[in-house]
Amino acid sequence: MATKSKQFVWPQSVDRKKDGRKTVGIVVLSAPEAHPNPEHLQRGIRWLEQRGFTVRLAPHVKECRGFLAGPPEQVAHDFHAMLADSDVSWIVSAGGGYNSNSLLRHLDFDLMRRARKPVIGLSNPTLLLNALTAKSGVISFHGPVLLWNLGSEDGGPDEFTEEWLWRMLGHRDGEMVIPREPSWTWPRPGACTGRLLGGNLWSLQQLLGTPYEPDWTGAIVAIEDCFCELHQVAAILEHFACAGVFDRIAGLLVGVPLEVKETELPCEGDFTDVVMAAVEASSFPVLTGVHFGHTDRKITLPIGARATLDAAADAIVIHVNERNPA
Repeated sequence: MATKSKQFVWPQSVDRKKDGRKTVGIVVLSAPEAHPNPEHLQRGIRWLEQRGFTVRLAPHVKECRGFLAGPPEQVAHDFHAMLADSDVSWIVSAGGGYNSNSLLRHLDFDLMRRARKPVIGLSNPTLLLNALTAKSGVISFHGPVLLWNLGSEDGGPDEFTEEWLWRMLGHRDGEMVIPREPSWTWPRPGACTGRLLGGNLWSLQQLLGTPYEPDWTGAIVAIEDCFCELHQVAAILEHFACAGVFDRIAGLLVGVPLEVKETELPCEGDFTDVVMAAVEASSFPVLTGVHFGHTDRKITLPIGARATLDAAADAIVIHVNERNPA
């Protein structure tokens, strides 16, 4: 069941130069990744502190309870505490995981609406970002996480990734144009404008048929995946097709995958080929080769914001204003 919202609002902006003394809250939204990787945790904290922020860790960030960081009710409580804390100006996921959907039934979407704080994550927390935006009407951000990006062994994200993180967090009314990169291709040219949804494909699938599913109608959907077989990608895309998603969206933005290939059976083609085969019956524009998600170099995508794909201009345009009609 799709959740509809008439208007989506940008969260409060974070200007690093002006807000550098503000507090950033670090939460875990699924797997206990910080527990076995304390060096990544410390590097990520140091990266934020070097940019003038005070870092506050949620209680379960360092915890480990099997494949979860803690009971879903308690992890959700940690997230709510960060939303309610007036000192915390924005919230970053420590990492990714596998079972973020265990939090869905415990989330207070009204609190997200009232707080209007930027929430940033990727990988499996993709499903939480899309659910939070769908249910609260507040735009969230698909972008760098603490452990694997801010706390990377390379000393943090590259200049491109950091630039787009601060540009999205410090949004101003108007438009942000993301210019082409050499990796971009338009297997199906055209132009479209719609709400930007998406992220990790496998994680998005977990929203289909739930009360937390976003309204795909007229949306531009961004998809990427990692560490999986091509036949698994094909099965997930078929699920989206059978659910009628590809009959409703306005455009598709395809990311650069990370270690997605077929190892079990001989197979020609790659991630993009599988995607294009799945949407063969559709006519919407498709842009591929975009760096977001699991790639080290990445654009921060505002989930719920209005965006335009334009093959003629060879650009992605993010429309920034206080209220975004659906």
